Amino acid sequence: MKKKIVAMQLSLLMILLLILTGAFGIQAYAADRTLASGLAYDQVDSAIKEFIDERKETTAGLAYIVFTEDEDLSRGLYGYQDIENQIPVSEDTVFEWGSGSKVLIWVCVMQAYERGLIDFDTDINEYLPEGFLSNRKYDDKITMIDLMNHSAGFQDVAADLNIDDPTYFANLEEALSAHKPDQIYQPGTINSYSNWGSALAAYIVGRVNGMEYCDYVHKNIFEPLGMEHSALYIDLSDNPWVQENRKKLVSYNTDLSIKPYSAAFKYIALYPAGRCASTFGDYEKFAKAMLREDERIMSKKTWEEMYTPTDYFADTGIPKNYHGLWGVYFAVPTIGHIGRTSGCSNYLLMDRQNKVASLFVSNQGQDLEYTENIRPLLYGDYSYSNYATMPDLPKASYQNSTTIENGAFKFYGFYAGILTPFNVDNEFWAVSKMGDRTVVERSYFDFAEEPAGKMAFEVGLVLIMAILALIGIVSLICRLILCLIRLVKRDKTKRKLALWSTVGCILPLCSVLLYFYAQSSLKTTSNHYVWAFAVIAILALIMIGMIIYGCMKNISADGITKSQKVYNFFVAVLLVVAVAFVCYWQMFMFWKI
Repeated sequence: MKKKIVAMQLSLLMILLLILTGAFGIQAYAADRTLASGLAYDQVDSAIKEFIDERKETTAGLAYIVFTEDEDLSRGLYGYQDIENQIPVSEDTVFEWGSGSKVLIWVCVMQAYERGLIDFDTDINEYLPEGFLSNRKYDDKITMIDLMNHSAGFQDVAADLNIDDPTYFANLEEALSAHKPDQIYQPGTINSYSNWGSALAAYIVGRVNGMEYCDYVHKNIFEPLGMEHSALYIDLSDNPWVQENRKKLVSYNTDLSIKPYSAAFKYIALYPAGRCASTFGDYEKFAKAMLREDERIMSKKTWEEMYTPTDYFADTGIPKNYHGLWGVYFAVPTIGHIGRTSGCSNYLLMDRQNKVASLFVSNQGQDLEYTENIRPLLYGDYSYSNYATMPDLPKASYQNSTTIENGAFKFYGFYAGILTPFNVDNEFWAVSKMGDRTVVERSYFDFAEEPAGKMAFEVGLVLIMAILALIGIVSLICRLILCLIRLVKRDKTKRKLALWSTVGCILPLCSVLLYFYAQSSLKTTSNHYVWAFAVIAILALIMIGMIIYGCMKNISADGITKSQKVYNFFVAVLLVVAVAFVCYWQMFMFWKI
């Protein structure tokens, strides 16, 4: 009996030792595994929480996950979807994907490729209605790879991207046809980020599969992955639960001031490029399918193809794009896509070398902390020398290649382009040539060299117009004061060209104000911008007539004092600059929006 008891005790002791040994082994294994940044797996959760805690005063709501193929290293719901009413971020909180929606497009394209419905070497004209690409300038074929790389050469679109009436366009084809951007670059020569080109790829997906793109995504991505709380259509009506719950999300600026719902939620006409909204759990399912190469979506072979580079940084051999996913470089290469709307921000990144990925989503439209600043904590500090020898950056004037060179919104493309930040210290870049122009290549979009004279002329024209307009405003105020004084003194002396000079100061100001009114109406479906540009064209013709009339009268008329002639000359110069401003920036082209 004693022998049996001793045997049982020994057995229990052995089992206990095995359990303890296994536990210590697991802990040692977890501690031994690290992210590319050097952060141990078992420290990821505490490190992220510490990062958030240091920024809690400027963080509204946040959902995040860091995961491998086999486990979640950290997952959390933090803060509030509605601070004022103390409604916390929960599993039912609906966030917007923004441009993260484009990843859905590229997965759909790969599915069509797998089924033989799309060929990557074929001109996309083969998949479109005859004459649809009437905006082509070059004879070079445009392939689906060009659309995925954002190198089809189309300029940006300004009008009707965000609209206030979801029924304004009957379908995606109509939205694409309403504003066909000019092709300003030869296909394959430069990356110019294009919402229009991405939506065009989604339209092709729908055509080759014989169904609306939105329906296709539900059937081939959402349903297989069990994404029951995801919507994609322009007004989110393809999922009423999501449509209703999105209204409960309050969006905030970086200082935690509230963004009105009308400003935070926009109907996106080219909806495949940025409309998707879902719970974080659904977005997480999609992110995990991407890292794990889920065969419910497509075969391993097709996943392998998708993660093969389709574009490189110049001649460095460093991948820039992987069938629509961007290469982003830290201590280790990652691939992924950022997404931003007026009300939400997110970033999905994958370190495929170590099979680690992260997804951060917030209800702050211009968030940088969780879409950019947290990334080195997970993927390590970036150093150019990890990948190549840094080239010399030629001294020149550079402008964002995602611009508008033709049409009434040319000026919008100019100032949006020069305000785009580019920091050579924190991202990988390379230098190449496009004809005689130097191109600084980077992820998402390139910077193209502008002739120094052209840039100087454009900036000078804007500054001169601003200065003259300001002087014109001051002169009008002075003129009004003088008129009041004369009225009090009952001075009825008629002054030649007085009405001409007054109108000459008013018309340029009207043109500038009409332009900014046109731009402000971009987010409506009123089409007021068309009429604003039409009126600017009429005003330009009137100003040309006034220049001729005023110069002739100022020279030949008697009874005009020297000071009046100088002032009239200033007004004539103001009119000339205003006409040059309208003509150079093509604001008269009300038919080309």
